[in-house]
Amino acid sequence: MKKLLYILLFVPLALFGQENYSLSFDGVDDYVEIQNNSGFDLSESFTIILFTKVNDDMQPCNQMTFIGENYQPSNNQVFFFGYNGCHSSCQNGSCVGLDFYETLPNVGLYASSYVSDNWTSWVATYNSETARRKIYADGVLIGDSIMGNVYQGNSNLILGATYDYFDVSFNGKMDNFILMNTDKSDEQIHEILESINTCLPIITDNELVCNFNFNDISGDTVYDISGNANHGIINGATYSDDAPEQNCSSSDEPSIIDQLNQSFDVWNTSIDLQLGWNMFGYGCPNPINIAEGLSNHTDIISIVKDNNGNVYMPEFSFNGIGDLTPGFGYQIKLTEAIEGFSLCDWYVNDIPEDNIVSLQDSLEILNSEILDLECVNQGACFFNYESNECDYAEESYDCYGIINAEIGDDFQGGILFKINNDGTGLVAAYNDIGVMGVYDGINAAINFSSGGYDDWYLPSIEELTILFNTPGFNACVEDNFGNFSTYWGYWSSTDGGNTTHWSFDFNTGVSELIYEQSGKSIRPIRSF
Repeated sequence: MKKLLYILLFVPLALFGQENYSLSFDGVDDYVEIQNNSGFDLSESFTIILFTKVNDDMQPCNQMTFIGENYQPSNNQVFFFGYNGCHSSCQNGSCVGLDFYETLPNVGLYASSYVSDNWTSWVATYNSETARRKIYADGVLIGDSIMGNVYQGNSNLILGATYDYFDVSFNGKMDNFILMNTDKSDEQIHEILESINTCLPIITDNELVCNFNFNDISGDTVYDISGNANHGIINGATYSDDAPEQNCSSSDEPSIIDQLNQSFDVWNTSIDLQLGWNMFGYGCPNPINIAEGLSNHTDIISIVKDNNGNVYMPEFSFNGIGDLTPGFGYQIKLTEAIEGFSLCDWYVNDIPEDNIVSLQDSLEILNSEILDLECVNQGACFFNYESNECDYAEESYDCYGIINAEIGDDFQGGILFKINNDGTGLVAAYNDIGVMGVYDGINAAINFSSGGYDDWYLPSIEELTILFNTPGFNACVEDNFGNFSTYWGYWSSTDGGNTTHWSFDFNTGVSELIYEQSGKSIRPIRSF
C-alpha cells in the first residue's frame, strides 16, 4: 500500500457549515457543574475563554457569573469571573471582574467594560508564579493586575453561577467555553479566537483541559470535546440556536485548504497513528457511518472530532458526527498506537500510478504556496499579496497590533509602567537625568532623547503617584525598575503656587509642596 502526502495529515482539512448552538441561562437557578475527571488544578496557571450574550434587561449594577466555584467563601479560595455589580472597585457598574475572594486590601481585578446585547468574547488569564491576571474583551486587554496573594481554590467549577449557586446567576447565552492549564500570551489568545471564528481546530497539545461547544443538544450532559472527559452536568439551562457567527469560508475561490480537500477524492493514505491526538483524512468514494468505519479500533478510541467540534465517543455510544464524509479530515485521540491505519484499502490499491505522480506534482506547488502564506522568514507576520512580500509588526507591537510588552519591560526608549484599556500607556526613562530646580528639570526633560524618541516630559504629580504605585517601581524595593532614588525626591510639573511645585518622595510615597529652586531628581516620562 502506498503511503503518501503525510503533510495533508497536519493541516485543517474541512471547512463546512453546520447548525451552531449555545446554552441559555435564566438568571435564576440555571447552571452547569463541570466534572473534574482529569484532576485539573486552577491554583496553577490558567486561561479561560468563553463567549456571552446577556439578556436585554440587565442593569448596570447587576451581578452575573460567567464561571464560578462551588466552594464556601474563604479568602483567596473562591473563583469568580463575570459582571460584579457596583462597589468600591466598580462605581458605575457593568464591570467585568476576576476575583478570588481576596484578603483585604486586595479586592480583585475589575475592568471598566460594557453591557451589550451582542455576542462578546471574554478571556481571563492567571499566572501562578507572578500572581498576574488579565481580562480581555473581544481580544483587547482591558484589565491587568498582580495579586497580593495567590489563588488557592479547589477547582470545583460551575458555569453560570458561583459558590451559593443562585445569588449572582448568569442571565443570557454562553458558547465556546475553553479552559487551558497555562496563561496564554496576547498573540496566542488572538490566534485561538481567530480559530474559533474560522471553524479551524484548536490544538494545544496537553494544555487544553476542557472545551464545550454546546452543539450536542440532547440530554443533560455537555460533552467535553477536549478528550479529557471533564463533561458538564446541565441544571436547568436550555439550548438555543442563537450563537456567535462564524466565518468558515471567506472566499468563493478555492483556497489551498480546499485544494488539499479535493486531493483526498483521488485516494486515501495509509498512516501510523500514535498514542494521543492524531489527524486523518477520509478519502473513500462514499460516506460511511463513523462507528462502522472505525469498528476495528473502537476499544482504543477516546474521541473523534470533526472541524466543527462534533464528536464521536464510542465509550458513551455517542455519535454526533454521523457519517465520515469523503474529502474531509478528522481528529482522533487514541489510548494505543495504530500501525498502517487506513479506511479503504481496496480503493487505495486501485489508484493508477499516473494519478499519483500528477498529484505529487500538484502537492509541491501547494506546499510552496503554504510557505508563502505563513511567510516563514524570521520576524515576518504575514504574506501580503498586494505588495507580494511579507508584512512586519510595528516596533514594540505584535503582528496583530497588540502591545508586545509587559509592565517593567523595555519599551520605546524606556521602561513600561502603565498600559491603558485603549492600548495607550506611559514609559519612564531608564535613569534620572540629574538633580536640579524644577524649571531646569522641565527643560531638561523636554530636551531628553532615548531610543529614538524625543517626546519626553516632566511627569505630573498624578503620574509620579501612578509610577510609585506600580509594582516593581517602589524605591524601597531592592533592584526596583529604573533604580529610583530614596534620597532627593522627584520634581513633578504640577505647579503649587507661590513659587512652589509638587514633589514626590519615592521612599515614603508622600507628595509635598517644595520651593521651586530646591534640588530634586528629574525622571522624564513619555506617553504613547
